Amino acid sequence: MGMHHPAGQRLLIARQASMLSGYHYRVADEAGLPVGELRWPNMAQARNARARWHGKDADAGTVKILCGAQAFRVEFEYLDRGWANNTRYFLTRVGEPEARAQAELIFPSQRPAAGQITLQRPFNGRLVRQRRWWRQCFIVEAEGREMGRIEERRWLTLVRELSISLPPQVDVPSQLFLLFLACHLIHNQA
Repeated sequence: MGMHHPAGQRLLIARQASMLSGYHYRVADEAGLPVGELRWPNMAQARNARARWHGKDADAGTVKILCGAQAFRVEFEYLDRGWANNTRYFLTRVGEPEARAQAELIFPSQRPAAGQITLQRPFNGRLVRQRRWWRQCFIVEAEGREMGRIEERRWLTLVRELSISLPPQVDVPSQLFLLFLACHLIHNQA
């Protein structure tokens, strides 16, 4: 099973910062030039969390996405409370109130099963897990057709490495938001 990289798509490589830092990824283009970073907080906090771990500093509980001099954050809110919480995720540029990207993770109500991610912004689509074992692979769909992939580059490594192959119309912050969603599913086995 080789890597899938259609012509005309930009390839980004996300690599864990270290074996001991599983929640920090550095992202570079094919030439190895840095394009951004993805950093999880020590303790994430939902916008509508009942327990406020970070007090009034809600920013301390958000995922950070850095793209050059631009800073973004991924925030989330619970849509319900249950064994597996349905959750809405937002990508906002620091200092701007409007979300640039938005997605929902919804779990089926009938039985325990993996959650499904639907995208509302920057386009309507889905992030669909194609493979779980050996090498994780996610298909990014829009209008029912594949528009790109996020997949592990190797099946056995000390640090996780993923490729992001999407059309250039999807800006880098939105690509890193999709990377966050894929990593979230991998880390939480959702």
